[in-house]
Amino acid sequence: VLDDLDERREKLNTVERLFVDSLRLYWEHRYEEALPVFRDLVPRHPLHQGVRNGYAQAAMWTNRPHEALSTIEDAARRQKLGAALQHTLCDVLHMLGRHERELEVARTEVAGLPGRPGPIRSEANALAALGRVEELERLVEDNFRGVELQRIRLAVEAGAELRVHGHAKEALEMARLVVDELPPNPARDGWTRWYLATLMMMAERPDDALALSMDLASEQPNGVLYVGLHGAVAALLGDEQTARHLSQRLEELADPQLFGIDHYVRAWVAAGLGDREEAVEHLHAALRAGFPFNLTVHRNPFLVPLWGFEPFDEFLQPNG
Repeated sequence: VLDDLDERREKLNTVERLFVDSLRLYWEHRYEEALPVFRDLVPRHPLHQGVRNGYAQAAMWTNRPHEALSTIEDAARRQKLGAALQHTLCDVLHMLGRHERELEVARTEVAGLPGRPGPIRSEANALAALGRVEELERLVEDNFRGVELQRIRLAVEAGAELRVHGHAKEALEMARLVVDELPPNPARDGWTRWYLATLMMMAERPDDALALSMDLASEQPNGVLYVGLHGAVAALLGDEQTARHLSQRLEELADPQLFGIDHYVRAWVAAGLGDREEAVEHLHAALRAGFPFNLTVHRNPFLVPLWGFEPFDEFLQPNG
């Protein structure tokens, strides 16, 4: 569709051309290039929430949460925010440390979309950052019973947020609680096992995490997230040979269409090996290749060895 519109570009008016350009740059993960287009387009079409959300996301994904918040607040002065802008607002507020407001918006989301995973995870993020552990434990306890993927993912993200915000003991207890309640299930799909392996590491069950990640990497030898998970686990467990072999495998799997995910997971491996400078270099390379800066970076359990490392702290600082 975009190619067809490009061919008829001379027949499009200014707003239509900006709209086509913004869509193309957005979908090609060229967020830095998309920003000036959105900055021009949004004032011309201020009530289009899809355009506004695209602008906010492009700003957030280039680590400009202040700019993202500014455009969402402008939208909110004009009309009631839809679900997509509310969800983006939660992430932006989290990045800026405005967690009381984040929780308020998240609970509005949950009320409007009960049972939906995204709003529930936003509420969990805010509760964890605020240290409201009992409320968070109830949230995890009450949601996604019988839906293993969503339940495990919620525990991973809530536990990671607890840990990064200074509640390591509670994060460990939450991980163990969810892991211990899961029945044996050899039929779990790949994504469920991927999150479960991560949760196993958080629960200090490294042997189980290693076995799961090894199986996943064997089943999906071309899957960068599976290979990267195995490499990251191996690195944290001190198996340098395996970790470096898998990092090399990730280099072989590199492809522009991955939009930097290969660099992002290589950063996990490098961090686990203690190669902190290399890890941060991979994070920068990931963003240059189109990986969106997001909430997983500051809390990622495989990037914990970078905490307190000045170049990593600088990487996390907002650009605008």
